[in-house]
Formats: sequence, structure tokens, C-alpha cells
Amino acid sequence: MITSDTLITTKIDHMALTVKSLAYPPHFTTERRELSHGLHGYDIAVRYVDGRIELTSSIRADMPPHIIFGGSCIDRLCADHKISSYDLLKLMHTYRASRLDIAIDVRNGSLDIAKLTAMFDASNVVTRAQERIYITGTRNVGETLYIGSPRSNRRVRIYDKAAEQKLDNVLWTRIEYQLRGKHATIACDKLCSGELTGNDAGAIIKSFVDYPDDRDWIIATGNAIISISASEDKQGARRLWLFNTAIAALCAEALESGEGTNLIDGFALVAHQKYRELVSKYKKVDIG
Repeated sequence: MITSDTLITTKIDHMALTVKSLAYPPHFTTERRELSHGLHGYDIAVRYVDGRIELTSSIRADMPPHIIFGGSCIDRLCADHKISSYDLLKLMHTYRASRLDIAIDVRNGSLDIAKLTAMFDASNVVTRAQERIYITGTRNVGETLYIGSPRSNRRVRIYDKAAEQKLDNVLWTRIEYQLRGKHATIACDKLCSGELTGNDAGAIIKSFVDYPDDRDWIIATGNAIISISASEDKQGARRLWLFNTAIAALCAEALESGEGTNLIDGFALVAHQKYRELVSKYKKVDIG
């Protein structure tokens, strides 16, 4: 239950970033060791003493460096350098993100995870997710609810953080939203541009899963909803493909019939104008 003594905070708990080049703030440690094997297709991997994992390729020039910041690494860097996790993201995000975890911590209070699970099963929840996994609390694993498929680019985890950290007599629930691929990139771009801030964490999470009838959930996440999703209208994609195919066929016909380049130039002009119109209409990013 959430009371007047409850503290609700937000942070980034994990980020995996592909960067244009390896450039860290000068006050970051340089002490590191090379790992015995690479990761994620990179043949060189090193771990810094603060927890950063740096991946580079000596084989493929088309693979820019990749840096992984886990939760404890982010906490350590933020504490050592007196910055927030959102500040750290702005310092390091120079190209694109492959993963971003946004978390809300409910301390000195808790969410009823079993109740949220029952509400999901009774369809008293707003979400497109079809799958959920509920783990009852044990000695080694705290009570946990996963919403969304483990294969999905978006998934929410609601769990007993105090139990995970083996803290006795402490109330601490975490709501964690994991974004991958384009969803992570869009979220990072908007957080770094200032369009979104850490204060929008609850609104972002509610765009994927919301419990509008649960008091504690509303207090923890707020009332607003901001959708972050990469989408392309399927009908629009089909029309773009058909249009491009038709233009190519018309140009081939003009060449074969000997009608010259003027006709082809005319096709190209129409194609350019129509393509811009179709892209404007069908290719979009949904934000709220």
C-alpha cells in the first residue's frame, strides 16, 4: 500500500548504446580488463571497474562501438559524479540505443502484485500484451509479475525489489519498463532532446500497461499517458511498394518502346511527388 510516507522516484536502470565513437567524460575511470570473449557479434569486449562493458569489432568497420550500462553501474556512476541517470544518458547517447529500461521505485510502500496479476487475468487492465508470468515470492526470489512476451521489444516487470536485494523489513516495489530496438531509440532521442523527462516515466509505462482502477498504481504512475512506439501502417507500406513497382514497370516500358528519357523524367517527377505524399501519410511514429 502507498501512504503519505511513501517515496516514489524514477531512474534509468539499464541502457545499451551504439555510439559514433568511444569518448567518455574525462572523470570516468580508465581502469579496465579485457574479457575472454566478445558479445553480440563483437569480437572485443572490455569491462571497466565501474561496470561499463565496451564492445568493439576489429573485423567489421561497419559496426560502431557499443556500450552497456547495467543497473549497478549506473548507480555507481551517478553517485560518484553527482549526476542523474538521465544526465548519464545525455552524456553517452550519440547514435542509437538498442535497449533502455525505465524504472519507478516505490519505497516505504508497495504495490499489491498478486492483485495486479488477478486484475490482468480478469481483463481489468489496459494493455495490448497477451502474456503474463507471475512468480510467487520465495526465499531467493521476490514476488514478480511480467507483462508481455520475453521475445517482445516491450515488456513490463513489477517486482519486490527489497526481496531481490535481500533487505529485511523494507517495503520497496519496482515497476520496470524494458524497451528494445526502435522503441528504445525513440525513447532515448526524446529524453535527450528534452521532449520527455524523468517525470514522464509513469506516463510512458502506462502507454504499455495501465491499471486505471487501482489506487496505488495511479499514485505511482500518475494520470498522463505518453505512447512511445515505432509503427508503420501496413496498408501504407503495401501502397508504397505497389507504387514503386508500378513506376519501375512504366520506366522499363518507356525504355523498351523507345519513347525516350523525357517520359521517364516525367515518371520520376510524379514518383517523387507521390512518394513524399505517401510517406507523409503512412510512415509515422506514434507519440501519445
